[in-house]
Amino acid sequence: MMRVEWLSALAQARPHVVAMLAAVVATELTVEITRPPTRGLLLATVREPVDNGLFHPGELLATTCEARIGEWLGTGIVLGAADDRARGMAMVDAALQQDFPSRGIVLARLGAECDTRQAAERTEAEMARSTRVHFDTMEPQR
Repeated sequence: MMRVEWLSALAQARPHVVAMLAAVVATELTVEITRPPTRGLLLATVREPVDNGLFHPGELLATTCEARIGEWLGTGIVLGAADDRARGMAMVDAALQQDFPSRGIVLARLGAECDTRQAAERTEAEMARSTRVHFDTMEPQR
């Protein structure tokens, strides 16, 4: 799993999973929080479908944090006011950039979390698909 993949998985993971992984890291490595959790606003950017231009509908609240383990710096950025989640994400990110005893276990748990998330998204998409209607015949789409 590459860094971009585990950061995406951590950002989408359930809070209790991030907390559990951060606890594993904290028991095995010495973690220094270099920038404590801080809330700020991120500019939301979406692509406008008609002329394919960028549009900024507003700002989103985000929590950021930075942690250091040895020479490795980890980053946590999550939407909303989630100090513990951002701190845990930063700790796990810093840890996964190096070798430590439970690295394989942490990566496996993140992979399982991704699978859980994808299964939930498939179920949700199937539920949405079942509500589509052909407006020319007003019959459900199958």
